[in-house]
Amino acid sequence: LRFRINCYFFVFLIFQVFYFTLRDFFVDDLGFHGALEQIFLILLLVEVVAAIKLYFVNNHHFPLRFIFYIGITDLIRRLIISWDTAGEVMEYSLGILILVVVLSIWELKSFFLEKWRSECTQCPPKQEKFEL
Repeated sequence: LRFRINCYFFVFLIFQVFYFTLRDFFVDDLGFHGALEQIFLILLLVEVVAAIKLYFVNNHHFPLRFIFYIGITDLIRRLIISWDTAGEVMEYSLGILILVVVLSIWELKSFFLEKWRSECTQCPPKQEKFEL
């Protein structure tokens, strides 16, 4: 019940921010880029809150790949919103490329390590997580 109430509260906050963004866009002449920036910021906040929820659901374990997801999302948001000079576009694009390559290497390493552990007959058994 508590989780459901938290979800409803979070959905209410998202709709409230969307409402104020649309109101500012149509009434206060926020501008297209300002509204787009706020919408992308909402999506980034949703990703951060989802990562925090997974942290508590997975016994206080936060996978490193979520930090990369948040970084990639933020760089894409910055690339779409604030592309003043070609140098900034190149910096953001290079940052996205580096994060995607590192994330791909990380996922491949995890895949091959799990595959090796499943095929290894002389390896010690995988240790279970200690829970309090």
